[in-house]
Amino acid sequence: MQVISMAIHVSRRVAPEGWTAFETDPYLTVSKRRLNQRCLPCLEGLLDQLKKGRREVALGPAWSCWKITVVLPDLDRCWAFLGAFEELFPHEYVCGKLGTSDPRRATRVVVFHLEHATQVDALRPKVKQCAAASGQVRELKVSRGCADPYEYLLGPWPEWQPVTPLRHPERVPAVLERLRALLYGEASG
Repeated sequence: MQVISMAIHVSRRVAPEGWTAFETDPYLTVSKRRLNQRCLPCLEGLLDQLKKGRREVALGPAWSCWKITVVLPDLDRCWAFLGAFEELFPHEYVCGKLGTSDPRRATRVVVFHLEHATQVDALRPKVKQCAAASGQVRELKVSRGCADPYEYLLGPWPEWQPVTPLRHPERVPAVLERLRALLYGEASG
């Protein structure tokens, strides 16, 4: 039996928000499906709830959205980390993104996208092993949903429930503006 290693493929485009997608599938099939079937509906659902003045948020897809985030000093080290991960774990199927949503930050990140806590439990030791080998990782964290905007509004993710009260309602106007700009390219409205 011949075992074929999998390569990590990278999108040729950098998204306007500053992210570059990566995935084991050369067509980025899971990434594209995730964006269209989970991410956009999730953020649109949050926008709709906030526009309606809800004081609690039904998390919907964010409840089953997990991320392992590796914080690195710069983009070159993100690429090196991803290459090292591919060498250490050539048979591991991965899907994620690298870069930043805030170009003013000095650091950059590699984010692995997962849909189940069991996937987090299986991948986290491998990411930790790669982080230890690289010696460049500033932080390694697990989170649920998108920290921006969900954690920004609801507080730390370990305290969330499928329906979670707004912990920071004063931040709703800023989040509304950011979501409108992200989803529809409009600054206000």
